[in-house]
Amino acid sequence: MAADAATSPQGVLPNQFAGWQVSGPVAKSTDPATADAANAAVLKEYGFERLEKAKYTRDDGRTLEVKVAVFEDASGAYGAFTFYRTQAMSAAELRELAGTIPQLRGSTAKLPTLRNYLPMRGYQKNSEKYATGPAALDRLNAPLASSVVDFKSDVEVVLAKYAAQAGDATLMLIEYPTPQIAAEKLRQIDAAHQVTAQQPGVASIMDVGPFFDKRTGPIVAIASGPLSRREAEAMLGAVSYDADVTWNENTYLDKKNNLANLLFNVIVLCGVVIGLALVAGIGFGGVRILLKKIFPGKVFDRPEEMEIISLHLEEQVRKVEEKVREVLQEEVREARGSR
Repeated sequence: MAADAATSPQGVLPNQFAGWQVSGPVAKSTDPATADAANAAVLKEYGFERLEKAKYTRDDGRTLEVKVAVFEDASGAYGAFTFYRTQAMSAAELRELAGTIPQLRGSTAKLPTLRNYLPMRGYQKNSEKYATGPAALDRLNAPLASSVVDFKSDVEVVLAKYAAQAGDATLMLIEYPTPQIAAEKLRQIDAAHQVTAQQPGVASIMDVGPFFDKRTGPIVAIASGPLSRREAEAMLGAVSYDADVTWNENTYLDKKNNLANLLFNVIVLCGVVIGLALVAGIGFGGVRILLKKIFPGKVFDRPEEMEIISLHLEEQVRKVEEKVREVLQEEVREARGSR
């Protein structure tokens, strides 16, 4: 588990869980060799801080020894978990024990994100391994030797097993600090692969059968094992890096170049303009009505200033009617004369 600054001075092992009772004192040590002498360097790479060990007993006479390794953060704890991945008790008991251990807070509780890029199709459950250093990687039977991966920069590696038609294949993801570094490392890996193909004794590329690779963002993906080219392309094609950009700058510090602040000011300005327009309109209309009541016909709507445009349509209509009547009368006289 990862260390919690609020609880690390105290022990993390509980006095009891799921019917098990602690028996005797809890032993503690900051030496990784006390946890695993053969893999002390691996534990150190994962950020090992201390080991707690205690014996537990049940009323039926059974005994159990529990060891808890405390790491700097969740990534280190996750890496150590995948490195060992053993189960010493039932799943229910293990879940209850995990529930009694202090939980993490803040950034130390975040698991590595590289594992999220492992595709699910063909994935063999609980087969992933996570490494942050050469000691762990060289013990995981990875397709690449640690010397080719180059852990001098901030590098993370995750491996997993996948089912293929001809057997079990391995997918290895290596995340470098930048896409530029990843591109350069991919060229070096391809060069090392060519050398290994020509000189089988070279140990930079392990003898794992067919070997395929590609880069996506800062991640170099390698598929190896009894894979056809079609299977390898499908597996590598499922690995796609999506940049997750987080803007953590205080947006209230720089008001001059702040988009949110600009939009807020625009809305405020629109509100002020609308308010002024309403006040001016109501004021003008109110003054006009008031003056018309106090001085009727003297300030507004004075007769001498009012001009009415008249088309005299009634007179025009009357003339047209008279003309039509004359025409009809003339036609009637002509009709009578013809008889």
